[in-house]
Amino acid sequence: MQKLWNKFGDNFFSKIKIGTLQVVYKDGTIELYGEKKVEEKITLEIYNNRFFSRTILYGDIGFCESYIDKDFETSNLTKLIKLALLNAKYLGTTSENEKNRLINLMPIFNKIKHSLRKNSKTNSRKNISAHYDLSNEFYKLMLDETMMYSSAVFTDKNQDLYEAQKNKLEKLSSKLNLKEGSKVLEIGSGWGAMALHLANDKGCDVTTVTLSVEQKKLCEDRFKEHKIEDKIDILLKDYRDLNGKFDAIIAVEMFEAVGKEYFHIFFKKCQELLKPNGVLVLQVITMPDQRYKAYSKGTDFIQKYIFPGGHLPSISKILEVTSKHTRLNLNHLEEFTEDYAKTLNIWHENFEKKLEEVKKLGFDEYFIRMWKMYLNYCEAAFLTRNINLHQLVFTRDQNIDLNKGLIA
Repeated sequence: MQKLWNKFGDNFFSKIKIGTLQVVYKDGTIELYGEKKVEEKITLEIYNNRFFSRTILYGDIGFCESYIDKDFETSNLTKLIKLALLNAKYLGTTSENEKNRLINLMPIFNKIKHSLRKNSKTNSRKNISAHYDLSNEFYKLMLDETMMYSSAVFTDKNQDLYEAQKNKLEKLSSKLNLKEGSKVLEIGSGWGAMALHLANDKGCDVTTVTLSVEQKKLCEDRFKEHKIEDKIDILLKDYRDLNGKFDAIIAVEMFEAVGKEYFHIFFKKCQELLKPNGVLVLQVITMPDQRYKAYSKGTDFIQKYIFPGGHLPSISKILEVTSKHTRLNLNHLEEFTEDYAKTLNIWHENFEKKLEEVKKLGFDEYFIRMWKMYLNYCEAAFLTRNINLHQLVFTRDQNIDLNKGLIA
């Protein structure tokens, strides 16, 4: 029977054209596939033959679940995922693959399950809590001192994460067209780093909103510690329920949690909350335009296990929504995809170093393998530019406040 599995595996892995994969089958048989550059090979050791059925039938979700359940091990998970992504069109292993959907019902079940997690006001709080309320102590083990759970911006490859995160704060705040006393709304508080930066360093009056109880608690502690509570108002509130007028709005990797059914509501609400010459700045993970339609039809590992209700936009989709539903125009766009790959690499290193402390917090082996897969999966996706990171600036037309004074 094992010979049949080996033959099946040989037919599957022989499709690899990019990179070199060494496969150790369950019976110890070793084969080399792809470009066969031994010095650059990635090793995949299969412990359970269900790896094949899961990966071929259920795409990236099946592959990830197979890792979590210890069906295989690898010499380097990020590099293995990178190889799989680069060869996906030859292997047919993405969860959005049309053939996969015809063969079995699991992708349909996953899609239905994901659709039930749409980010209505009720579901949004549940979806955010599922991820961000794991434990503040857990996130402290993985993140740097700023406690920012979003991509840093590196000036060079040797810069540490803390300095790169401070770069990110400066980069984003410079796009908000701030003045002393500007009223700024932050949608998605995180653990308070952006609000602290805007209030402390830029002299702004900040309103920041979150749906995470744990994040709100830590934010309040940090604001008190910095004696800045009078400059920051933190609310446990859905952005759709906000009122008021602001000079600027910022959302750092929050838009991914909006859900495609609510894209237009988000931008319409931002327009409503912005003063006539106000500025909206987003840092957002994006899907390449050419892959967005297929992505929208499926459900991937991240949506199923990590960010329920999440949905990555494409740049074209964002512009389609803003042009159709608002007067907001794209004023500036900048890309930081490689920066996110590096950020994730550092988070993974921190996570690995603190594994014993993670276990002491009560997280079991299943969770640990799921989290490793999440970090490595995302790093590989950014490295291969299967997903990207952008900062976007929006404002209404005729906003002459943005002029630099080049002409009197």
